[in-house]
Amino acid sequence: MLRVLSPMAAALLFATSLGAAPGNSTPAHRSLPLGSWVKVTDLTTDRSVVVRINDRGPIGRNRIIDLSFGAAKMLAMKGLDRVRLDVLQTPVMAENLGPQ
Repeated sequence: MLRVLSPMAAALLFATSLGAAPGNSTPAHRSLPLGSWVKVTDLTTDRSVVVRINDRGPIGRNRIIDLSFGAAKMLAMKGLDRVRLDVLQTPVMAENLGPQ
C-alpha cells in the first residue's frame, strides 16, 4: 500500500530539502538506503514513475512507501493504493576502514 502526501504535508514532513517543493517526486521508505532509485508501479492502472528515496517512513504498518503529491499525480493516484516497487539502483557506500 502507498500513501499520497498532500503538498502541505510533503513540505513539512520530508527530512531533506527535496521534499520542500510540493511538485517534487519524492518518496519515503523504511529500509532502502537514502538515494536509492525505485520504480513505483500502480497495480490498478499499470502506470509507473521512477523516484529517489529521500526520507524515512511510512509510519503505518500496512504501507510500504509514501509518495509526494507530485509523484502520485504522475500516477493519477489519490489516497491509498496498491503498488509494486522495483529497486533500480542503490547508492554505493564507502567502506569504513577505520583510522588510517
